[in-house]
Amino acid sequence: MTDDLYQEVLLCLLEYNPSKLKEIESQGYNNIKWFAVRIAMTMWRSPRSTFNYKYNKNNTTELSDNINIAEVDDNTNTYDAASLQSFINTEEINQGKKGKYPYDARILHHYLNEGSIRKLHKQTSIPISAIHFSLKKSKDKIKKFMTTKSYNVLILRNVPESGIEYHRCYIPSHHIADNYKHINITLINNIDEAKEEFFKDYQLLVITRQLSHYLNPKEVISKIKKAGCKVIYDIDDYWFLPNDHVLYPSFDKSSSNHIIETIKECDLITTTTSYLADKIRIYNSNVEVLPNAINPNEEQWIDKSTTSPVVRVGWQGGICHLPDIELMDSSIQLLHDDDSLNNKYQIVYGGFSNGQKHIVNNNDKYEEVPTPIYNQESFKYELIFTNNYKCITSEYFNELKKYEPALINTDEKYRRIWGKDAKQYATMIDEMDVCLIPLKDNDFNRCKSPLKLAEYGFKKKPCIVSNVVPYSPIHNGSNFVAIDQNRNHRDWYKSIKKMIESKSMREDYGNALYESVKHRFHIDTVNKKRVQVWDTIVNG
Repeated sequence: MTDDLYQEVLLCLLEYNPSKLKEIESQGYNNIKWFAVRIAMTMWRSPRSTFNYKYNKNNTTELSDNINIAEVDDNTNTYDAASLQSFINTEEINQGKKGKYPYDARILHHYLNEGSIRKLHKQTSIPISAIHFSLKKSKDKIKKFMTTKSYNVLILRNVPESGIEYHRCYIPSHHIADNYKHINITLINNIDEAKEEFFKDYQLLVITRQLSHYLNPKEVISKIKKAGCKVIYDIDDYWFLPNDHVLYPSFDKSSSNHIIETIKECDLITTTTSYLADKIRIYNSNVEVLPNAINPNEEQWIDKSTTSPVVRVGWQGGICHLPDIELMDSSIQLLHDDDSLNNKYQIVYGGFSNGQKHIVNNNDKYEEVPTPIYNQESFKYELIFTNNYKCITSEYFNELKKYEPALINTDEKYRRIWGKDAKQYATMIDEMDVCLIPLKDNDFNRCKSPLKLAEYGFKKKPCIVSNVVPYSPIHNGSNFVAIDQNRNHRDWYKSIKKMIESKSMREDYGNALYESVKHRFHIDTVNKKRVQVWDTIVNG
């Protein structure tokens, strides 16, 4: 064995690139010795090595030449050909979607046709050890594929579709339908009138946001469980609003109790972060974290960034963020007053709306009526972004104050982009070069998900971010600029200015953020865990 090992190492050294060997030797004679040792260790450990196959195979769990790829367990000898072909087809489709060659599926296909590993080796010249290794991987996958039972999932969603429904319902369910054929999903808007018999067709109910506006959660969930249907509650926000939240005056405190009761009664709770999961565990210990995720194959997430002669510094969001935007107020004033930055930048506000409404009591009847524009959150945002409209020309101001949806292209210091629906909103990010993520530090906001970092990261946009939970746990020192709460008055201005003046800084932070989110917040990654959670709760 030692003679064979010596010969194998010697052959490797003789075949190695001479210039690279000289480079290794120039760093010290002992480096060649260590290099040879490394080659020997690789030969011994690698399952693809012919040396490993010859001498080490009896010490491993490698498959024999007469491998029974169809084995399920000790009591079963084979799968039928149709089932194996179904597995192969599924693997080829899944790998193709990932842009990968379905190597293991093709090896399995040829193995089934040839009937033995040695015949396949002789026919294709693929090393026997490589065939063994591939078939062993396929065997594990086949067992899982064949033993996974199909089941029906009912997802209770809220309409009209908002950002929450898009990320917690639409994206996950469509991705699962395309990639996990054993799960059949049905979406439903309301189950208030549903009888027990209705739920017998489903093995799992997933509730997003709210079970019912008026029914008792305990009674409804008890009825569902009697039908043999498991219940998951998916929640991504804290159930107590801070007093500076725009919805606080109209917030019904009983809604919080409704949410808590739903949490208590469900079999499992899924949520977006560990911080919010700890809040939930006070009422139900069965909690799993499933982050919000991005499907980069969706049209709006394909990067279609536009160009501009100025650096576009953007903020994007809905009507509940005035306390967050106010953190940047003094810094934006400093930015607009800095003459050295004239004609170099533009503040972009993505998500402007003139559709805000409020509730009034009209003869003991509560009605929802339009809010005057000067009381709307979007108008208040725009006052901050424009320094009370002082940073723009009077002509442009006259155009803006029409407050009518319109596409206005301008290179002035401020640009308004009207809001878009959940399936198009990411296209606004293409109109930005630097993205701002301010967040006031309070318990409600700490329960939020770091979705904005994922959104901007998949678009490779550099970000300036409040250094608070939920963003601070993702900060690695180089993937975004973090602003401490006690430095809000000036550091937003300093960091924005640096980004405006340095193209390389923008590129470095954008690429670094992408690297830190591309796997963690990819729908493939998150849905793999989601399906494992569903499979476990349904099949036990």
